[in-house]
Amino acid sequence: MLRSDFRLICATHRDLDAMVEADTFRRDLYHRISTFPIRVPSLAERREDIPLLADSLLQRVSGGRRRRFSEAATDCLRTRSYPGNIRELRNVVERAVILSDSEEIGASHLGAEDTAVAVAAPATDAFVVDQPVSLRELERRYTAWLDDRVRGDRGALARQMGVGMRTVYRKLQRAQGRAAAGREQNVKD
Repeated sequence: MLRSDFRLICATHRDLDAMVEADTFRRDLYHRISTFPIRVPSLAERREDIPLLADSLLQRVSGGRRRRFSEAATDCLRTRSYPGNIRELRNVVERAVILSDSEEIGASHLGAEDTAVAVAAPATDAFVVDQPVSLRELERRYTAWLDDRVRGDRGALARQMGVGMRTVYRKLQRAQGRAAAGREQNVKD
């Protein structure tokens, strides 16, 4: 008999707790791999770390040259949206290194036109209803809005709504079912 001694490290961007509850991920497998879970927050949740991370990435990809970001570039990095998380930040930094000939990397090297889109987003992140709607429709809109705001994190969605994971999945299924039914109706018209 051969014995082995190893440590398994897994990573995912999905909410495995919610998937187990929804029976889309095997419960026994989840309990085998979740001995010591570590949740790493997204860049959106830790914007104050972006300059430090960007500087570290800059030194790694600079090929031995001492480079730095200008204050404007640092501001652009901090306000930019990163749906691709750290990989996207690394790509932005690598592109800036390629585009820059000097020791200082400016906002123009970061694709400031891309950043302008992220900065131009409304400063308030409010849920707005502009006309009377049914309570079901209001709940559907609110659920969709909040789901977008927490970027699909079902655990965060449940905490924000103050409900359990099963309730979140039922509400999302109901909302998606109505949305699909609405699309079918529009196709028929």
